[in-house]
Amino acid sequence: MKKLITQMTGGSTNTTLIARATAIAERIKLEQSTLITNLTRDIMESKSQLDTVLDIGPDESTSMRPTAKDFNAAHFVGQVQSLRVKIVELEVQLEIAQQTSDDWASEDDKPAAAAPARRARRTA
Repeated sequence: MKKLITQMTGGSTNTTLIARATAIAERIKLEQSTLITNLTRDIMESKSQLDTVLDIGPDESTSMRPTAKDFNAAHFVGQVQSLRVKIVELEVQLEIAQQTSDDWASEDDKPAAAAPARRARRTA
């Protein structure tokens, strides 16, 4: 989250500003994690719904669900299409959310850079 904190503080060394930015960054990190969890759950639920819709096995040994009296092929196709599009869109959103999280955390994984050595002033 160092990268996010630096973006919020503009590189300032003001400790109060850094403390406030750190608190905000932690909340952002938590919300981003929640977003990723929610998207993952939504993908799983949508895939489960698709599996249910595509389950066209027999209810009994002599009948098939999709060929029931009130079966509507257009509705069936529409449900499958809608769920597949929803899954793709959720997967794209999840990928972007993960990339955003990784980007914000990228500076946290890097070791702190050593300060450049100062050259002593020459006295004349």
